[in-house]
Amino acid sequence: MKINDSHLKLIALSTMLVDHIGYFFLPSVEVLRIIGRLAFPLFGYALVQGERHTSNFSGYLFRLIIFTIISQIP
Repeated sequence: MKINDSHLKLIALSTMLVDHIGYFFLPSVEVLRIIGRLAFPLFGYALVQGERHTSNFSGYLFRLIIFTIISQIP
């Protein structure tokens, strides 16, 4: 089975969810936090691949900046 970008994003999302469950509900179970640490490099890889394969870099950067601003709103 070949893993594509959608699979990587789903794996990253799942590991981030495991991390958040460990942080909020099971803080004494460190293995959940360790599993969650895989999310950042996977999302970073997806971000770089998106940048490499876009035909409109300024549009891609604009969408990233807008998403960053929206994500900071509590």
